[in-house]
Amino acid sequence: MNNHTIAILAYNNHHLTEINVRHLIDLGYKNEILLFDNGSEPSFEKISNGLNIRYHQEKQNLFVNPAWNKIFEKENCKYLTLLNNDCFILSQNYFEDVIEHMEKYEIGISSCKNKNILKLKKNSLQTINHSIFNKEAQPLKCNFHARRQGWLMTLNLETYKTLDYKIPNYLNLWYGDDWIWSQFALNNLKMGVYKNRYSIHVKSATIVSNNMQSIIDEDNQNLQSFGQWYKKASPLIHIRTRIFSRYV
Repeated sequence: MNNHTIAILAYNNHHLTEINVRHLIDLGYKNEILLFDNGSEPSFEKISNGLNIRYHQEKQNLFVNPAWNKIFEKENCKYLTLLNNDCFILSQNYFEDVIEHMEKYEIGISSCKNKNILKLKKNSLQTINHSIFNKEAQPLKCNFHARRQGWLMTLNLETYKTLDYKIPNYLNLWYGDDWIWSQFALNNLKMGVYKNRYSIHVKSATIVSNNMQSIIDEDNQNLQSFGQWYKKASPLIHIRTRIFSRYV
């Protein structure tokens, strides 16, 4: 069993996805990467072969939540990171630090402090890391009351698979991250957001077509019909506090 897999879910957006994969390789995570090609046209096969990374291809777009479910079934690792192709790790040694901390304190799922940017410009990864974030040398601080996000989630997959881990099939694009976090929340398992480890999310990479909007609308309608779990979990996973008092 591998200890950790970084699963990047990619649907088109080839240029940004390749930058992200190369960035992870530069950080030393080549052997942990799984590029999950969710029906892209053209496929990522040539890119993945050129970079010599693990690759899975779907012939057509499964949409996000069914693809995540397939990753849950496919992977045999203790820790799994679900990383959007438009979300970039900034912190050096991010996964070494975070996974060791999660193991020590029995944290089921974690994320980190994130900054949204409009576009990824040349050298912006290095520029943002050095000009904005300057607390990485300090010991990890994990806040158990921060608002979680779904662009970057590292979870104990062994623990998660003991829960009701499959995202319901009535949800295709939205609320999958809420379902994942809710399983830990509703089972009173530790969830944390690292306040001095960082990532950026490129907002302009998220393009919603008319077809995608109709699926989002359907997800919203289905949540209204079948989302009792969301009403129970939402206060637990969407909390924001101004005073962060619980750190480890």
